[in-house]
Amino acid sequence: MGCRILIIGYSGFREYQWNPAEAVAEKLRGRRIAGCIVESHVVPVSFSMVRKVIPRLLESVDPAVALGVGLAPSAKSVLLELAAANYAYFEVGDEDGFKSAGEEVVTGGPMVVHTTLPVGAVLGRCREEKGLPLRPSVTIGTYLCGTLGYILMKWGSETGRPAGFIHIPPDTSLAMKLGLKNYISLRDAVDSVECILKTTLEHRSLTP
Repeated sequence: MGCRILIIGYSGFREYQWNPAEAVAEKLRGRRIAGCIVESHVVPVSFSMVRKVIPRLLESVDPAVALGVGLAPSAKSVLLELAAANYAYFEVGDEDGFKSAGEEVVTGGPMVVHTTLPVGAVLGRCREEKGLPLRPSVTIGTYLCGTLGYILMKWGSETGRPAGFIHIPPDTSLAMKLGLKNYISLRDAVDSVECILKTTLEHRSLTP
């Protein structure tokens, strides 16, 4: 099937029925980056669906890189998440109405996993050289972004392949709709993701 990149974005939820994470995934679908084709999937903000669907996608796509994308409503830049915990806690229900009081994301999995993306190389090129709105973060949280991030990072640590999760701020359309003052353009979000993926693949090819 050739080299493939897997991007997973979340669909709309609660008051964020327009979710720029979904738009980013859709805009990059089919794009060729560093010789690999992007395969994008959009998933609902559902704890049960994420735990069921994502492992199957990773197995069927067998990607060279896997990246999750979610919305952080209060963020001012793209957040490259460094770690995720095997712990789901959210008092506001997901799109199925489910609330978690501390379930494991993966039963018996390690408590914490770390991104296997080349963080230093990504920040050096995308933030420092290209001036994209990107910074590292340890605030992935215990809601559905933490769930997706944990599954992807665990897969990355087990396979030795680059995998991780990013939060993106509201885009201009969502900010205008909800009266938010923090936002970036959808173009900057797409460019940031593309830069992360290109840098990751090039870094991997140079690593012995």
